[in-house]
Amino acid sequence: MNRTSELSEYASGTSFNGLPQGAVDSAKALTMDLLGVAVGASRNPAAQTMISYATRTVSVSPIADATVFGSGFQTSPSEAALANGTLAADLELDDVHPTANLHASSVFVPALFAVGESRARSGRDWITALAAAYDVGCRVSLALGDTGQTDRGYHPTALSGVFGATAGVARLLDLDAHQLAEALGLAAVQASGLLTWRTEPAHYTKSLQSGIAARSAVTAAELIEIGYRGPDQSLDGRYNIFQVFTDVGRPELLTADLGSRFEIQGTGFKFFNCCRAIHAPLEIVYALMGDNDLRESDVDAVHVWLPMEMVPVVDHNELITHDLQYVVAVGIRDGTVGQTQMTEERRADPSLVPLIARVTLSPGDDLNEFHPPHWPARVRIIAKDGRSFESTLSDPRGNPDDPPTWDELAEKFRGVVAGVLPDSDASRALDLIADLESLKDLRTLGRLFAGTGPD
Repeated sequence: MNRTSELSEYASGTSFNGLPQGAVDSAKALTMDLLGVAVGASRNPAAQTMISYATRTVSVSPIADATVFGSGFQTSPSEAALANGTLAADLELDDVHPTANLHASSVFVPALFAVGESRARSGRDWITALAAAYDVGCRVSLALGDTGQTDRGYHPTALSGVFGATAGVARLLDLDAHQLAEALGLAAVQASGLLTWRTEPAHYTKSLQSGIAARSAVTAAELIEIGYRGPDQSLDGRYNIFQVFTDVGRPELLTADLGSRFEIQGTGFKFFNCCRAIHAPLEIVYALMGDNDLRESDVDAVHVWLPMEMVPVVDHNELITHDLQYVVAVGIRDGTVGQTQMTEERRADPSLVPLIARVTLSPGDDLNEFHPPHWPARVRIIAKDGRSFESTLSDPRGNPDDPPTWDELAEKFRGVVAGVLPDSDASRALDLIADLESLKDLRTLGRLFAGTGPD
């Protein structure tokens, strides 16, 4: 059996009863987190433009049974996946799998929810499909290699994410192993996503790429369901993905530890609206300033060290969420990094320029050996009176080695949906997700997350 077949057999045969409790708990947490993040983004400019675009599809679609989050309307599953995938990535608060380097849920959840809601699938079906998506998509990225993808200019979240989303959608559609293999083939010919988003100040392109991958996954699986055909060995046959997307591929990782290691348990949650690589530096800065009673006026310089691979991603990057010097500076000024801080108007504040100039970033050779799976950082703050304070952190809060509690994620959820969902709907959603395995119909959740649309 080739690896495409083996992975397809595994994903199509994944069952709820075969999942460990940890995987079930992770699926619930990820569902709460991503749905909240997507709904919370629905008032942002990029999201509003995407929602406006999605409204055009309603009048031409004979099937409109998938919710566009925070919009007050439904459209076809493929178009809902596009819209919700874009919303899911827009706040830069979606989870990151630290080893595979995927914002996995921003692709998987929108694709699976659109189909699961449309087909009135249960909470158990949802959890099972989401676990399958993580096991396929994360393994594809691990096998292609993070640097293997990025060195060629590809965005792993979109490029590898489409395979996981396709597997999860196929599981919801009850496709058999061979059908799933062919769906993966159709996903492969749609796989895309470039790092050109790093050259934009706003989040439009990066967000769209999660949406495109989600839509492509729905398209691939639904086409196979109605009799379309696709190549069934795209992961290891002639002209396979390893020949196209990487120079350092390790195909054996596609099937390593299948059934014993569940990738859904290995993701990391975010609590700042910025690139994951900046989270550990922020946490260190806040700890050093708090422990030593430092204020902004006391800070003469902030030196940050990151693993070599992380530095080009966040070193004075054009994309505001990936500009470490700005994020650290505004984080010091405001004491937090949320949506308010992630605007071009705020970055243009001339009073921040001197503080930004006092933040430097360098590669830390001693940190390279820990990344991945860890996302370490070291920070040294030099005070104006000459004192120096330094600390190192192996992982930011929310990563598997420092996992968040349910209450912490629920607090995050309430914060991001405030102003979009009524408090009563937010509370009801949290209750339903906490007991997700008992949910009979995903449409119940869909109605809660539809919102009422823009004012």
